[in-house]
Amino acid sequence: FSTLSFLNVTNTLFNLLKDEIKRDFLYFRLDSRCEHILIDEFQDTNIMQYKILEPLFEEVVGGIGVSEFKSLFFVGDVKQSIYRFRGGAKELFSYAKNQFGLKKQSLPNNYRSSKNVVNFVNEIFKEKIKGYEIQNPIKEDEGFVEVSLSTNLEEDIVKKVEILLKNGANPSDIAILTHQNRDALALRELLSKRFLDISFQNEATTNLMEVPLVEAIVEFLKFSYFGDTLYRKNFLALIGRNWNEELNVDWVDWSKTPIELICEVVKKYELYSDDLNLVKLIEIASFYEDIEEFLFECERISAEAISEENEGVKILTIHKSKGLEFTHVIVVDRFGAKNNKKAPLIYEFDGIELRGIYKRVQNREFFDENYKRAKAKEELLELEDSLNMHYVAFSRAKENLFVCAKEEGSVFSYLEIKQMQRGKLEIKNEKKIKKSLEAASFVIENYGKQDVKLKVEKEDEIDFFAIDYGLAIHYCL
Repeated sequence: FSTLSFLNVTNTLFNLLKDEIKRDFLYFRLDSRCEHILIDEFQDTNIMQYKILEPLFEEVVGGIGVSEFKSLFFVGDVKQSIYRFRGGAKELFSYAKNQFGLKKQSLPNNYRSSKNVVNFVNEIFKEKIKGYEIQNPIKEDEGFVEVSLSTNLEEDIVKKVEILLKNGANPSDIAILTHQNRDALALRELLSKRFLDISFQNEATTNLMEVPLVEAIVEFLKFSYFGDTLYRKNFLALIGRNWNEELNVDWVDWSKTPIELICEVVKKYELYSDDLNLVKLIEIASFYEDIEEFLFECERISAEAISEENEGVKILTIHKSKGLEFTHVIVVDRFGAKNNKKAPLIYEFDGIELRGIYKRVQNREFFDENYKRAKAKEELLELEDSLNMHYVAFSRAKENLFVCAKEEGSVFSYLEIKQMQRGKLEIKNEKKIKKSLEAASFVIENYGKQDVKLKVEKEDEIDFFAIDYGLAIHYCL
């Protein structure tokens, strides 16, 4: 099946607007409907996305159009710009401000974190992040901050989790932030063995079609319909049978709906499970009238799988934690050494304008001044990325923050943080107590009937051509 990633969609749209579509007409039509534009997390916007929307911005700030009052808002935080690796350009803030003469309004009050957490973050980053504005803690809670330097990082993390649980912390209020996915997976395995009665979950989203049970059913239907041997082998392997086994599919009735066929596959091969993802697959299949439509569309289904566990300690990467908040946060060092592999190309920007592209060559800076300048800029941006990433990590904590660092080779060493404790660890017991239902006796009384006059509603004639035409345009775009 032909598929497009989000990057493909952006690039294709940009090229269409640039070369093939009468862009002035398109933007004029869109502008007649757009009077107020607000873009959240603006620091993560990339330059191409900005260029696509730029004509709309110009119309909003420059013309009266349909309404005399129009507004343009860009909301974000340059300190939380951690997606430069996928094109996020925090420089767009100052560029847009100058381009459209926008007013800047800062929000200095911090309503999320306790006093000690806010003050700790201020002290660490006020001299390191350019243009850092001191945050004012609004919450009355003092909170607790601890930085520990250890020669055994794993045991230090176990100790912190143990302290929180012994003091009455709800496991669902605890988050452990790592620098990479493999650390998160290793940490879940370690902690699951040490705390047998506590649930630990990795916050990695999985596509519904990647769940083994769901994938097995879909693979069987594909084999039955297309006859490709690969689908048969995949199905058998996923259900734990010999993948060289033959399958009889003569019983499959293609006149039945996708829901009926899925249920028959489950019964035939006894794929019974309490996995709610099977229910979700059936729910999605209900939107399709025939199996052909379902099979050709299932590769495009982007529904997320249902998490096996709704409660428990969260273990996730710092990048995944952006935009979230947790009562107790443990930020951990890298388990292994940092990957020093660099991208083969260096892109030099002047603001948002691309100034040059250089192939990374060892010692080239000693005889190429332009390359030396570009490399110095890149190293400065890499430092900013690290600062922003750790700012995001530390500022996720609402009440208590633990930083578990290695004594030697720590990823936090450039922050110059030292072993310390601030405040007193106090955990509010906010666990919800389930009350058992009590039988209540009551008497149903008859108050008579109410006369209701029913009116026949006027049915509007359905324009099926317009509906089909709209769907065609949707799939085309």
